Amino acid sequence: MKDFADWLSPILVKELRQGLRTRLFLIIFLALQFFMFFCICLNLDSSNRDGTQFFFWELAGLCFLFLMPARGLWAIHSEKQANTMELLLLTQLSAWRIVWGKWLAISLQSLLIFCSILPYVIMRYFLGQIDLFNELLLIGSLLIFSFLLTALCVGVSTFLKNLLARGVMLIVGLMSLFFFQIFLGVTIMDRSPLFTQVDPLRFYLLLLFLSPCMIVLLLNIGVRTIAPPAENQASLARALTWLMVIIVCALEYFFPWEGLFLVSGFFITIPFFIYALMEQTVAIPSIYRPFVQWGFLGKLAGRFFYPGKATGLLFALPLVVIIGALFWIHRADIKNINAENWFKNIALFEGFLLPLLFINLLSPRLPRFLFYFMLQGFLCLLAIMLLALDLQQVGLIFPTTGFLLSLWHHSGGIPYALYAVVSLFVIAIGLLCLFVMSIRDWRLIGKMEQIAAQEPEQQKLSVNI
Repeated sequence: MKDFADWLSPILVKELRQGLRTRLFLIIFLALQFFMFFCICLNLDSSNRDGTQFFFWELAGLCFLFLMPARGLWAIHSEKQANTMELLLLTQLSAWRIVWGKWLAISLQSLLIFCSILPYVIMRYFLGQIDLFNELLLIGSLLIFSFLLTALCVGVSTFLKNLLARGVMLIVGLMSLFFFQIFLGVTIMDRSPLFTQVDPLRFYLLLLFLSPCMIVLLLNIGVRTIAPPAENQASLARALTWLMVIIVCALEYFFPWEGLFLVSGFFITIPFFIYALMEQTVAIPSIYRPFVQWGFLGKLAGRFFYPGKATGLLFALPLVVIIGALFWIHRADIKNINAENWFKNIALFEGFLLPLLFINLLSPRLPRFLFYFMLQGFLCLLAIMLLALDLQQVGLIFPTTGFLLSLWHHSGGIPYALYAVVSLFVIAIGLLCLFVMSIRDWRLIGKMEQIAAQEPEQQKLSVNI
């Protein structure tokens, strides 16, 4: 092949040409081939197959879950540092095509490494006693998770302007490797079949249906930072979040899994709920015009899909209530739920909600999303300290710490029912504060809708004149 086809995206061609020629990709590719061949040679010794098998998958996990996704951390940030982002936007490439092309280029390089590993997997099947089907499922799941982590790194690459943000992303990558190592210890070293504690069919259904939506949502984070303010990127993100909730509800209905589909859907979508509650209302009439032109129904839909924390509150609360209600209805032992279980769920919702009150008081110029998770991390450390100091009564009052301490069954001798009532009262106060803080945004939305409704009429008058 002499050159890329003309119908391919220019940004994809540019990133592929540069990516395949970088020293980092060549080092990763050649080093991985060397170590894979080394593992095959060690696998000839039947007495050491467990060790070589674990080493084989450790190398694959390091490549797919850390090294390749980490290249996306400089995808958009490098363009801004070189002052070439404006030049890319002047070429009539949309923000979506730029971000999508950068993610696809890194993902195709990961796919190339994936294809180069497959022969070694098949050779290990002939040399050792392994289950080829489970091995292919494992390496396929590694590739999908690599796509997801790459989308995350590309999406947040615009925020990596300081060492703090880079440190957070480094911790995320190391945590993914840590959990993958635990997973290997359970599924490989114990000689148990793949996903012994998780139904493989349902797990892969969840991964198959939710991965495309999550990739688009993660890339949408980067698109928002480089797209013009007049483009409404919030509507797509919220529509996809609704779609993911519908998918997990449908999966739980057709393939019952003891509520695990609903729990997984809640924890997957909660970051996007939080992001919606931190958005700023945009005073640009063109954002509201597509909704206003549909009359009352369009304005009603805009109450959920306009950008801003005011509409984000109406968007997030129904979804959380729907998932929570379906989970409790689905449980077979709903009549036997005690006060401790009620408090766990109430404290979980309180732990996500209350930090938003403090984050929304920060300046919009600050990385609120990053500060939110830093605050949650601090509360997790506080829970461990309170447990060590035997101050559980104090910890159960605060969000996040109360949920963690309830998981460890430490109530300090005080009934959980009392904590549940106090938490419900605190949640009501928090929701009231969020609604009060969004009153100014609702007034701005109403004003923008009026301007958006008047502009088409003025254009008609000018045409008639």
